[in-house]
Amino acid sequence: MKKNIVVFVTMIMLVLSMLAGCNAPVPPAGVGGENSTPIADRGEESVEIGTEISEEPKDDGIETSGIPDDEENADSSRDEVSFEESGDYNPDTEVSAEESAPYDPDTETSTEPEPEPDDDIVISAPVVKRPVLNIPQITGDAWDGTVAEGFESGTGTENDPFIIKTAEQLAFFANSVNSGNSYEGQFIALGASIKLNEGTPSPESDASYNKWTSIATAKNYFDGTFDGKGYVVAGVYEGSLFGYVRGNIKNLGVVYSYVRNGGIVNTTVRKDSPETPTISNCYFAEGTVVGGGGIAAAVGYTTIDGCANWGTVISEADWCGGIVGFAQFSYVKNCYNGGTVKGDSTLAGIVGNFLTGEVSRCFNEGEVTGGMFVGGIIGNSMDGIYYRLVNAGKLTGQNCAGIVMEMMDANPLDECYYLKGTAEQGSACISPKDDFPQFAIAVTEGQLDKLVD
Repeated sequence: MKKNIVVFVTMIMLVLSMLAGCNAPVPPAGVGGENSTPIADRGEESVEIGTEISEEPKDDGIETSGIPDDEENADSSRDEVSFEESGDYNPDTEVSAEESAPYDPDTETSTEPEPEPDDDIVISAPVVKRPVLNIPQITGDAWDGTVAEGFESGTGTENDPFIIKTAEQLAFFANSVNSGNSYEGQFIALGASIKLNEGTPSPESDASYNKWTSIATAKNYFDGTFDGKGYVVAGVYEGSLFGYVRGNIKNLGVVYSYVRNGGIVNTTVRKDSPETPTISNCYFAEGTVVGGGGIAAAVGYTTIDGCANWGTVISEADWCGGIVGFAQFSYVKNCYNGGTVKGDSTLAGIVGNFLTGEVSRCFNEGEVTGGMFVGGIIGNSMDGIYYRLVNAGKLTGQNCAGIVMEMMDANPLDECYYLKGTAEQGSACISPKDDFPQFAIAVTEGQLDKLVD
């Protein structure tokens, strides 16, 4: 009997032992244990749909390197990387909708504060020049509307150019080009300043003013070299002095005039040869340009070098500039604007709309007033190289910037400066590219004096 009781008790203890063994913890698959399955081998069947995942992991005594032992250590580990360093979204940072949203041309000017001038900026030498306006004396009577039978003298070579000394001879030259003589490879020069009209013509003036027909048309280009020799043409009314140019214009001033499109040239046209048109050492002053620019309305594959404008430029189109309204694949360098520029959209002290090329060593002191895309140097740009640019002119508009208002491609601005207070924004603060390089530097009046020769 006792033997049977012992056996019975032993069996009960064995059963209880087996039941207790069923509740023993089993290592999760892929972590450890003889029957664990490597994570890489588990496949889709390793996780069943509807499997409940506990909110907090159980402490099963498994040692795992790299995981904090307690909550306090875990929090401190996460805090070691800031949102600024990682670039992740931080809900605690204050970013206004104006700063984070893409540019909307219908919105008002950004209220982003202008950076303070850097007092520690080192200016070792001037980067731009301020030319001095010195209009030569103009004597003689104004043009009577007649046309001469030829030039004053010359054979048209570089050493013996055709010489023009009177308005009548200038009119002869214009008629010759417009009739189909391109003067390719030939040279023409002024021998005196020329007066086309008395005083400064304007639409409100007496209708007796002589209207000028531009030299060269869209069908008959000027391909030669015209050298003003430092003289001026005064009283140009209506048409630009030159129309469509494939040659070179240099050392010329146009003053006391009222012209449409360009102060000196309407449009330059690309040649088939490697040579490109040039406009150099020219200026427009004491007058008004209605249209593109103080020097030219539109240029392509052209170099504008050492030119200046002191006249008023008023836009009737979507772009205008103190020097040129529209330029593509061109160089605009060593240029100065001291005149007022007014328009609706895409305007600037130097180039209104610029599509590829280089703008360098240019200085604007003229006031620029408009609506959209108002720039101290460039209003709108597709692409280009920009360096040694200075703006000191007051800018007013719905959106404006000290150097370049809008750029499609992000290129650095090297040695570019603008006078603090001339615009609410700096170099090109409104751009479709988030990585636009803001390299223009705000300067004080004292620092500006060191930048200008």
